Amino acid sequence: MFNGIITQYNNEVIDITSMDSKIDAVEYMNRVQLYNRKVASLTSGSRYKQQPLHSSGNNPANVLRCDTVGIDDIALITEVASEINKAMVNFKVEKQQDLVLSLEHR
Repeated sequence: MFNGIITQYNNEVIDITSMDSKIDAVEYMNRVQLYNRKVASLTSGSRYKQQPLHSSGNNPANVLRCDTVGIDDIALITEVASEINKAMVNFKVEKQQDLVLSLEHR
């Protein structure tokens, strides 16, 4: 019985440790540069020119010196969040097909 389980396990599991990646440092750096160029081209629009949020947290004194958020802005944020919550209550994702492929069918 135990041998049957081991045999089934060996048939269904793909050993990725034996897959050797033969990529040298130059090829790796070329891929990094290509990836960075693609990311830069996708984020080059004016929509992404704002500073990232985490930059303000580097210096807590700057955050504490900033003006507080106005009550009207807080009310607007609360109202929008409430409307989004109402809209999402009945949101469902229906499964069209299996996302996991059984290894038995390979």
